[in-house]
Parts: sequence; structure tokens; C-alpha cells
Amino acid sequence: MRSFFILLVALLLAFPLLAQSTSPLVIDGKSYSCEEIKAMFSLDYGTCPTCGPKAEELSKDNIDRIINKWVTQKAISDSILASGVEKSLTYQAELERFKQELARRVFQEEIFPKRVTVTEEEINSFYEQATWYERPRTIFVAIAYLYDSTAVEKATEELAKVEYKGREASYEQSRGFEWGSIEIREFAAPEEKQPGYEDPIFDAVKNLPEGKSSSPVSIEGEKKIIAKVLKVLPAGKIPLEEVKEDIKRQIISNKANEWENKIGQNALMKMNLSADYEKIKNCLIGKQ
Repeated sequence: MRSFFILLVALLLAFPLLAQSTSPLVIDGKSYSCEEIKAMFSLDYGTCPTCGPKAEELSKDNIDRIINKWVTQKAISDSILASGVEKSLTYQAELERFKQELARRVFQEEIFPKRVTVTEEEINSFYEQATWYERPRTIFVAIAYLYDSTAVEKATEELAKVEYKGREASYEQSRGFEWGSIEIREFAAPEEKQPGYEDPIFDAVKNLPEGKSSSPVSIEGEKKIIAKVLKVLPAGKIPLEEVKEDIKRQIISNKANEWENKIGQNALMKMNLSADYEKIKNCLIGKQ
């Protein structure tokens, strides 16, 4: 019986150690779950659920850096809270405002979209009425900036690899090289440029067909560029497929606002108000 009691005590003493060993992280005796660790890392990578460190970024040094940052900030925060700041009416009001704004944003971005559907009819109707998707004639250009004139051949080779891949994807092709860099740029409504408008890059490409590159052009003194026309988009409305996801987000946002307005109106209709406005006024101007 005595040996059983000793074994039981040993197991009870060992249980916290066993629990800690299964936790990914233990700081000062406190075990942290995976969800808590994700929240800790959000200090560095933001609160977006799809954001976060890539596997190649999770070196021991980087993990230690983020943990140290979190421990430091928590210690500072705990010390500030211990000073009695939570009793401040300003703190309480700001905290409540922040909580409401944060809850509203997360609700609109994460929860509400799962509760509503957006039909093709709604998307098409929105698109037909959205005048802001009209665009002028636009030239998309890839510009190679050369550190010196000896890089012309290398710049020409790299420009040949750059293609129009849609507006956003095209911009992602901007990058640097040992000889210079490539930048994506667009010129809207080139035929509407005012007399006297001067831009050596625009002048180099304004009459070029798609896929053609300019000769080296001097800009800013000795600096040279070569520009390639990636795409000439005619004036008109941006195709629906290019803006469909944007339209869907706007429709969901509008529906969320309508839902909030309905909730607010219902609350006002059910409200049983009793107010001494003079006392409220005196309170607000500091007479009480």
C-alpha cells in the first residue's frame, strides 16, 4: 500500500512535467498552445489568417527573436497595466472603441462572407452600373534602367522575358539585377497628354507596337533606359473577369453594412429611453 502511495505521488509530481513536454512552448513554467503561439507570432506577421512566416523563415534565430520580442512587450505591457492605467476612463473608452472596430472588421472579413452568397446576377448588375471600371487607352511598359551603357545586351535579354500577365501580375515582374533593374509602368490616355508634356520614357514608347523595345534612351544625365511595350489596352471598360473578385468583395461589404443598419434600427425601435438631458449636459460639460 505504501509503495502504491509513493507511486501515486510520483505520478502527480511528474504530471506537470509531462504536460509541459507535450507543449510546443513553455515560458516561465507556462505552457503555450499552438493557437497562443500563432497569436504571439502575429506581432511580426500581422493578424491576417493567411499571413505568417514561410517555412524557410523559421530558423532558430528568427523564432528566438520573435519570442524575445513577445516576452519583452508583454513585460512592458504588464508593468503599464499594473500602474493602474486600466482605471482611466480614457483607456476604457479607447479600449471599447478598439474592440468594437476590431470585432466589426473581423466579422466583415471572415465571418459574414461565409453567411452570405453573391449570385452571378448581382455581380453582373453591379458591373453594369459601376462607371469606375471605365479606363482610358493605356500602355503597359517594362523599363530597364541601366547602370552603364555596357549593360544594353543583358537588359535586352531580360526584357525579352517580360510579358503582359494582367495588371497586378505584370507589376510583380519588377526586380533588380547586377546591371540595373526592370520596372513596370503604365501610361494612361497617352493621346490626351497636354502640349509640352515631356517624359523621355513616354516619348520612346508612344508609337511602338506591342512587344517592341526602344533604343537606349538617356534620362537624368548619363543614366540610360530601354523600354518595351508589353500591352496596349484600348479605351473601354475593364473586362468583368478582371474585376469579378473585387466586385464580390464590394457586394459582401454592402450586404454587411445593410445587416448592421438593420440591427441598429431594430435596437432603436425596441429602446425604452429615459433620460434627464439637463443632467447629461451638465455631466458632459463638467458641472457634475
